[in-house]
Amino acid sequence: MVTEDVCDAPGGARVAMTDQQFDEKFHSLLGPLAFESRRKEILFLVWNVERSADLLPLFTAMNLDAAEG
Repeated sequence: MVTEDVCDAPGGARVAMTDQQFDEKFHSLLGPLAFESRRKEILFLVWNVERSADLLPLFTAMNLDAAEG
């Protein structure tokens, strides 16, 4: 039974995600792989990437250890 057609989901080309939707999706997808503190660090660096002169801290934070999560 189809109750509603969805042509464009949030995050698609025509329907932008809100910042909150982005954060929630990020945490849900990365939750099994990284501790909350690491996820928050990565998000902080992503949201502030335009102000950063150096991307090394972001790349370092994204390098998840196998034992984490």
